Amino acid sequence: TSEVTEKAKDKAQEVKETVQAKASEYTEKAKDKAQEVKETVQAKAQDVKEAVQDKAQDLKEAAQDKAVELKAKAAVYTEAAKDKAAELADTAKTKAVEYTEIAKDKAIDLKDAAAAKASDLADTAKAKAIDLKDAAADKAVE
Repeated sequence: TSEVTEKAKDKAQEVKETVQAKASEYTEKAKDKAQEVKETVQAKAQDVKEAVQDKAQDLKEAAQDKAVELKAKAAVYTEAAKDKAAELADTAKTKAVEYTEIAKDKAIDLKDAAAAKASDLADTAKAKAIDLKDAAADKAVE
């Protein structure tokens, strides 16, 4: 019986060692799998982070491009407004010169007309004076 007991003890020890070896193996496999899952999750998280950063960079660049575009348009519109203002100022100057010339011409015309009228009135007054003088002379002769 001692031999059977010894064989049973050996078998029990063998089973125990097998179970421990399997348990250790499964523990290692579980640890490896957990590490693999952890690395996969970290890699996915990194991919998502990079994608978000890329998208943010794209949006930033698009906003900067739009700002540059709008600034360029504003410069074009400002330049056009300056050109239009200069054009309107030139037109106003031209019109002012034209109206000044017209006013001068009208003033000359009025001056000439007034001089002509004054000359006519003077001639009429001289003629009346001569008529009155002649009438007075005729009266004196009578």
